[in-house]
Amino acid sequence: MTNEFGLGLETKKHNTTAWINKAKPYFVDQIGDTLQGDLDMNNFKVTNLKSPENDNDAVHKKYFREQINSIEELNALETKLNSELQKELTNIKQQIQNIDDSEIKTYIQQQIQNIDDSEIKTYIQQQIQNIDDSVIQQQITTINNLVLKQDKNKVALEKKYLKEGNKSYYFTLPFGRLSIRYASVTDNIDQLLKVKVETTFFRQNFRLSKKFNAQKVLQFINDRDKNVEYKEYESNNENNKVNHLYEIKTSGKYYIDRFRMLIVPDNEEDDLSLSEFNMIFETESLIENPKPQKELTSPSYDFL
Repeated sequence: MTNEFGLGLETKKHNTTAWINKAKPYFVDQIGDTLQGDLDMNNFKVTNLKSPENDNDAVHKKYFREQINSIEELNALETKLNSELQKELTNIKQQIQNIDDSEIKTYIQQQIQNIDDSEIKTYIQQQIQNIDDSVIQQQITTINNLVLKQDKNKVALEKKYLKEGNKSYYFTLPFGRLSIRYASVTDNIDQLLKVKVETTFFRQNFRLSKKFNAQKVLQFINDRDKNVEYKEYESNNENNKVNHLYEIKTSGKYYIDRFRMLIVPDNEEDDLSLSEFNMIFETESLIENPKPQKELTSPSYDFL
């Protein structure tokens, strides 16, 4: 049989250590957090009892215990939810792996086959019919007329400015004699056409009695691309004969705008008079309304 505090009635010695150890946890658990007072172990009484409403320490302890309990409950709930969520995710993954996509592919293929493209074809046909081809036809006519005009201009130029037989374009160079004082000549040839030079010929005037031994350099210049091709003439016994036809072959790599011929005599007193100066070239284009120079009585040169 126990007393009202749950202790055995055989414990009569209230001041013994055994009884205190048994009674202490009971009072701590039951009233320690809510009541404060003095425990009289001899008379088994609580004296100087304080009201919980006026005991801030007890209120705080109660509040924190409630908060701790709430947190523990939330943590337990979160753990349970995570466990359930993992189970659902595992189940969903298994369901996805078990999906047979052949049915989906078959369905999509059927939907594609069921598309009626007649409306699209009809729309495209209507757009084609709505195209006004009169504008296109007018542009074609304009281009054709320009081509015909250019052809007529070309034929007229060839008849007027090309010689019969050799079909060479005619130019007059502004020199008849070269010496140490006037050792170079430059001429622009883009007034009529662009050319790609293949071979250059020139002949000394047969009236000269002296042999002319010199270094002759020709430059073929393309001003558009800044290309310059240099060709040197090799001087030897055969080439230095009077009235000899000199020949310089070029690569014909670029269409050129102008050429420059530089002759450096060995002797300052030597002069060079040219009776012929010819070039074989490939033309790129003729320009409209050319204005060739008039033929002069001084020695002239043909571009073949």
